[in-house]
Amino acid sequence: MPLHLTMTGVYAGTPICGAAREPHDEGVHMIYAPLDNPEWRAKVCPDCLKAYVDSFEPEELAGLPDDHWVKQAAMKPSDEQPGLF
Repeated sequence: MPLHLTMTGVYAGTPICGAAREPHDEGVHMIYAPLDNPEWRAKVCPDCLKAYVDSFEPEELAGLPDDHWVKQAAMKPSDEQPGLF
């Protein structure tokens, strides 16, 4: 059962990965998700995590510490990303 990161506002509940949300799927608004917690992040849909990482602008990534998971994920080739999430 995937845990999706979802949008707020008029699109509230829509997964940011673009998947159709099934009745048994869980979701949490992306802005409130504790994504810096690795144990929690491990439960999140990998496509939602990729969409989250892809939402960062280069300037935002430059401002993150080198050991931040978002920066590390953004710098890895996509075939290696699942290990970071």
